[in-house]
Amino acid sequence: FAAFDLVPSLLSLAGVAVPRDVKFDGENVLPALLGRSAATRAAPLMWRRPPDRKTWPPAVTEPQPDLAIREGDWKLLCNYDGAKPQLYHLATDAGEKNNVAAEHAALTARLTAAATAWHRALPPDRGAEIASEPIAPKAKGKKAK
Repeated sequence: FAAFDLVPSLLSLAGVAVPRDVKFDGENVLPALLGRSAATRAAPLMWRRPPDRKTWPPAVTEPQPDLAIREGDWKLLCNYDGAKPQLYHLATDAGEKNNVAAEHAALTARLTAAATAWHRALPPDRGAEIASEPIAPKAKGKKAK
């Protein structure tokens, strides 16, 4: 479930027909929201890291992957150009500790291609530009209470 699934789901709940020429990014997940189904989304979820957060959470000092795709129990992370793919099987590795990209080369290639194609289809952001900027050292100071 993702926030963009709300519009088609709420329209379905309200009984509003969607015009044929309208294509939503989200899916109608109303049966799952109402507890009538345990089915997951049919299409994978894809997202990109906000370009101003290349090191997130704050304790991280290494650049983080730019793109992510979640398909079933699989989650792949990679850079904008598809480099440095990381593949995790979330059902057995919820903490994303064991990168299994090398053991699943075909799946890694397919998910990387899907994520990078999706990214290229979006309006550009400043992610690639910001990613090339040096990482500023973390400020040291008192923690908020």
